[in-house]
Amino acid sequence: MARRRRPSLEDRLDELADLRNDPSSEATREHLDLTLASGESLLVAKAARLATEFSLPELADPLAKAFDRFMDSEDKGCLAKAAVAAALIELEIDNVPLFLRGLRHVQYEGSYGGQQDVAAELRAHCAVGLANSGHGDAVVELVRLLVDPENPPRIAAARGIGAVGGLEAEPVLRLKLLAGDEEPEVLTECCLGLLRLSPRRSLPFMEELLADKEEIRREAVILALGESRLPEAVPLLRGQWEHTFDRGLRRAILLGLVSSRSDPALEFLFDLVAEGDRLAAAEAISALAVLRHNDKIHRQAKDAVEKSRFAKDLRQTLRREFR
Repeated sequence: MARRRRPSLEDRLDELADLRNDPSSEATREHLDLTLASGESLLVAKAARLATEFSLPELADPLAKAFDRFMDSEDKGCLAKAAVAAALIELEIDNVPLFLRGLRHVQYEGSYGGQQDVAAELRAHCAVGLANSGHGDAVVELVRLLVDPENPPRIAAARGIGAVGGLEAEPVLRLKLLAGDEEPEVLTECCLGLLRLSPRRSLPFMEELLADKEEIRREAVILALGESRLPEAVPLLRGQWEHTFDRGLRRAILLGLVSSRSDPALEFLFDLVAEGDRLAAAEAISALAVLRHNDKIHRQAKDAVEKSRFAKDLRQTLRREFR
């Protein structure tokens, strides 16, 4: 009698994918429970993602046990631990000890050119989880990630500190902004956090930073002012446009104005299309194209083009950008 072939890893991954045919059954929950207890990181990562997809918070304990197990065993690429942390966040499960442990985890693996830390995504997930948890010392714990060597944890820490708030959050975000960062998104998140926590105090600080000679910091402030959607941010952006001649920063200003979605900001952009020089009008159209699926914006952009003395060239730009 022929011995039955043991299912391969691919077979078991396919079995997990097939669970989508009956996501709410007890059999599906049991299958995921058993898979989370396995020693194969790819399977555990897939099961964790499905637990989120099927909205199964009752798997919180098997997920946490899987995390602890892979902290002490091989988890190539940190796939299982990162997937479990992400699942707990999506399922709104506040496992503070797990998030604190993940915040500190570093995992080096061989790569082309040397060693690479593959736990950056895990640390970023745990930063989000801790910020969402309401843990009293969240800001104190997240500060360590503001100087993490990898970008994702620093971005997540800046966002998390802004979300947690409290008396200690504002000076920490200000200090990080003044110290600087090579990743613009880190600085943008610091600005957004400040503008949410204390817009009255933070707007003058943003205005000071707009005069900074460091382009990366100015661009971060510009984008944050737009994303904040504060009415007071639009005059700051318009004023910056008048005094900026660097093309990269001018594009950032226009994108910031579009992000604000306010009537004064959009009117400024339409006026720029209708009355600006050829280059400024084309750049305004490119910025407005972020909203290309908004029929009203498209119509208003067309009307502005027809008012321009460069209408012939701008019609081509409009067709290309809004296609």
